[in-house]
Parts: sequence; structure tokens; C-alpha cells
Amino acid sequence: MIRHDLTTGYASTNRDHITVGPAVYLLDSKLLKDRVWIEDGRLYVHRLDASDDEYNVEAPTKRMAAAAKALKRDLEATVGFPVAVYPVVVIWGHFDAGEQWDGGVAYVDGDKIATWLLGRPVDLRDERKREAVRDWLRALPRA
Repeated sequence: MIRHDLTTGYASTNRDHITVGPAVYLLDSKLLKDRVWIEDGRLYVHRLDASDDEYNVEAPTKRMAAAAKALKRDLEATVGFPVAVYPVVVIWGHFDAGEQWDGGVAYVDGDKIATWLLGRPVDLRDERKREAVRDWLRALPRA
């Protein structure tokens, strides 16, 4: 099950996507039609247009790790049992690495995300717990 554009309950931020299946993933999509790479906790972008500029996005790893921690806290307060939440930045652009980890945050090419998620380990083995997490996800308000 996947839901999109959900409120965090904190200021005006949103959660791009949350997926619940054999595990729980918080996904943040980045549409970057340029060349992208991860280095030292930063997401670097090299424009492929005529400008040929480069820029970087500071601390997406820290931000995603914190967002996953907050989601985990909210989820566990509702369901009453521990649940791992995995933060993933989905890169829609030219991401040669295809998959890269920075700390506990995965960066995955958007064209490979479905296959990547299907290949991940199973955390929610108990179907009752999985259904409780799905019920929680269904109840989350949209942003």
C-alpha cells in the first residue's frame, strides 16, 4: 500500500510518499533532469542544459533521517509496537549510481525504485501488525 502527499502535522511540510508492505518506507521524490550524485551528505546536481551549472542541496540525508525518525515516533505511538521506518530519496534524473547509501538513507534511481523495494528484506512478518500499520497509513490526512 502506498499513499502520497501526506501531512506531517508539523508546520507546512509534507511527506511525499509512504509505503507499507513487508516494511515501511518514507520516500522523498526529487525530479532532477540533470546529472546527480551523492557525496559527503549532499546531493550534487550538474545541469545538462546550456548553462552547465552545478549546485548542491545541503543535508538531504540529515533531513530524511530526521523525518523517518519523526514518522517512526508517530507510527509507534498509534500502533503500540516498534516499527522500523526506512528513509529513501528517489532520484528522477541521471543518477549513475542507481543506488547509494549515505548513513541510513538510501538514494535510489526512480526508474529502479519499484524493483528495489520488492527486493528489500521483510520487517513486518506478523500480518496483524502489518494490517495495523496499513490502517494507520489509511487514516493519515493528505497535505
